[in-house]
Amino acid sequence: MYLLFAAALAIAIAATQLQLSAAQREVPAPRNGNPDWRRCWSRQLRELKAAKKRGKGYQLLLYGDSLAEAWRGTDHCKPCDETIRTTCKGAPEVLQAYFGRRWRVGVAGIAGDQAANLIWRLQNGQLPTSSFQPRVAILFIGTNDLGAAAWGKSVRRAARALKSAVPGVAERVQQAAQLIRSEMPSTQVVVMALLPRSTNSGTGIPVQQNSHSWPSIYTNALQQVNARLRDYTRLDGKLHFLDCGERFLTPDRRAIDARLMPDALHPGPAGHRVLAKCMRGLVSKLMR
Repeated sequence: MYLLFAAALAIAIAATQLQLSAAQREVPAPRNGNPDWRRCWSRQLRELKAAKKRGKGYQLLLYGDSLAEAWRGTDHCKPCDETIRTTCKGAPEVLQAYFGRRWRVGVAGIAGDQAANLIWRLQNGQLPTSSFQPRVAILFIGTNDLGAAAWGKSVRRAARALKSAVPGVAERVQQAAQLIRSEMPSTQVVVMALLPRSTNSGTGIPVQQNSHSWPSIYTNALQQVNARLRDYTRLDGKLHFLDCGERFLTPDRRAIDARLMPDALHPGPAGHRVLAKCMRGLVSKLMR
């Protein structure tokens, strides 16, 4: 039965790839120009090996970008503080309260990663061996791919770039999920929907100056990527899609809640509690 699912997934991904232009395709690659990234990746590899040596491994493993790494309380494996980023302060305590008390949890996220970077990491050591595979893996990736598409452009050009980027972003997230799924066949894989993000322009302003307005320049692209990911996960009973985005909007849906997302991109302390509550039900179900 799994072989049939795997074949269906492979066909679906291949069909998507055929529709992508050369500009939309990206080769899996490390971020060689960033020494902090290389050190962080090496550290996380050591952690994975240490978990294996303890003879247990992780039961819950989080992969992705800063939205995943935040649960470690770090940015590029450096502690969150006023000089780096404050939004991930307190996140490890939330992770422990909601998940760590029941299961052994690992976090393999690196801030700034795009899907192609994560795919490279998965292909180069960040997948547990068959004897120590987690029950559940959660995937937070894709928002930086959209951010890169819009960065440094005028509002009009950014809107066009985001529209063009949608197929490639969705395909790369699917590729990462499929790699986890194929290499860890007993693991339940949760693909997280891309969370709301906003900025008052497409000109690459600093994250901390983002507007919280909603809809934003990213809204349509976020919705389209999420729709593709939702459809993709329906192909396999061990793939799951979880959308927590609505919880980060104000009641009137005219803004991203600044209390939950201070920079309109990363959940803050209150936002991590909201995200953990959203994740807890599905994770608990899949752990049974």
